[in-house]
Amino acid sequence: MSPCQAFRHPSPDTTSGWNDFLFLNEIHLPSSLRGNLLQEGEQMVSQLLNISKSTRSAPWELVQRKNRISIYRTNDESYIDSPCNTHAESTAYGELEDIARWNVISTTDSFNEVMQLISADFVEGKILANLLSPTKSDPYKSIGLRWASFKTTIPAERDYQMILLESSNFIVDKSGQSVACCTLKSVNLSIINRTLCTRPDSHSLRTLPLTGFTFQSTEIPRNIKITYSCYFDTFRDFPTWAVNIGMQVEVEQRIQGRIRFLESCRAKEATALVTTTHKYNDDDKNYSSSRNLCAVRSVAPDPLLGDASVLETRKKSTAAEIKKGSRPTTTSDCFSTRPENRALLFEAITQSQKLIVEAAAANTLAQHARETFLKQFIENNSFDQNYQHFTEKQHGLITSCGSKLKKYSIDQPGSDCRRIPVQRGNNRVANIVLTRQEAF
Repeated sequence: MSPCQAFRHPSPDTTSGWNDFLFLNEIHLPSSLRGNLLQEGEQMVSQLLNISKSTRSAPWELVQRKNRISIYRTNDESYIDSPCNTHAESTAYGELEDIARWNVISTTDSFNEVMQLISADFVEGKILANLLSPTKSDPYKSIGLRWASFKTTIPAERDYQMILLESSNFIVDKSGQSVACCTLKSVNLSIINRTLCTRPDSHSLRTLPLTGFTFQSTEIPRNIKITYSCYFDTFRDFPTWAVNIGMQVEVEQRIQGRIRFLESCRAKEATALVTTTHKYNDDDKNYSSSRNLCAVRSVAPDPLLGDASVLETRKKSTAAEIKKGSRPTTTSDCFSTRPENRALLFEAITQSQKLIVEAAAANTLAQHARETFLKQFIENNSFDQNYQHFTEKQHGLITSCGSKLKKYSIDQPGSDCRRIPVQRGNNRVANIVLTRQEAF
């Protein structure tokens, strides 16, 4: 199969810039290749779950525990060539079903957002194909093919790019524990690889071993345990401390980036719920206005008819026409235009109330911090003024102060002094006597 057939594009000899077509549209893959990729995506999830279970029995060594992230690695020879020799654990806040839904990434914008958060070397990415999309019966399962390019900070190496297979799912294991997971690994597709290598700005192609996140509920409500598993090259020629530093930086960025992505998804949904609430409130207002108008029309007699019996006959005929379907329903017929699904409205209102309470608590905390700061600042300022007054009095700058004018003696005979009235804390006027040098 030629690249032209794969991309549904004319011959590259007749069309200029055909290589860039890969980054503008989703590619077409033959059914056999799609089947192989779907099967590999299923195996990735099973393999990640087995790795997550094996971390409990393997001889793991704690490398670092910082910022609520615990990083482990193993030196067991049986795990050196395994898909995973490093894993990290942390916690996040939320519902497991929400996290499983946010793990489904089907747009280029979402893919670029999450990759920028978990990798500092990421440059750009593209959704090549969504092989399996979520359905109503299985809304948390997806498999897709992605392209990503990265920059390198090592002068001797070129920038690189990858063809990645991403798979996410939400399952219940044999013990009854619900687990949400998302995996990522590179795949070797000769058709796409040849196309990438023919680009003018082509970089080296690299491989990525199996890596992924698993999310599980804990005994604490809305507290989710995150486990990140990956393979980190040990670089046996490098000292252990250098390898550990590089691993700490990379793994910590992966977990923190994923948590920030989940928080971003939660904020977007909360904003959408608030917007939906305002829309439903407007619909309720329109419904109430329509209902009140119908009530007025049903009570007030029509002056053109003149007789109440004629009005009653007209109302019955109108209802019969509507029941038969010969007349379209309008707001004047007093039919409800209120949304059918009220559960979403109540959920949005509850979420908005929670956000308001959290904002009020944060505002109270900020106000308390501000008052504490001002109190400490005033105390420190008062102490500095008293200390300055004591120092100046010791040096003879301030000779005395009192509520009445008296004759003051100054160390230097013949020197004049100036009395400056000041306001005390008890609203009594005092005179501060300064020397000639200080007064002028």
